[in-house]
Amino acid sequence: MLKPVCYKTDEERGYQQALDDFGIAELLAKLSDYCEQPEQETLAAVLIYQLTQSIDAELIANYLGVIRYAPLEAKRSRSIISTYFQD
Repeated sequence: MLKPVCYKTDEERGYQQALDDFGIAELLAKLSDYCEQPEQETLAAVLIYQLTQSIDAELIANYLGVIRYAPLEAKRSRSIISTYFQD
């Protein structure tokens, strides 16, 4: 769980909101179990790069199918991915 933080500027607040909206803050929090902050950021960048390199048409079609046909309630929550794409 992420800790609430006090921000000095609207820019900092917006930056943090973007990190939260795109799941980067959660990724960094999970990586904190394995390494320190500079390494977390580097590892997150590597993982995101590898993800973008591995995306193919079938994967995109599967995700779009879930997004388009999932119940509205599921679309509003981040659990949509974990609900339909479990390992």
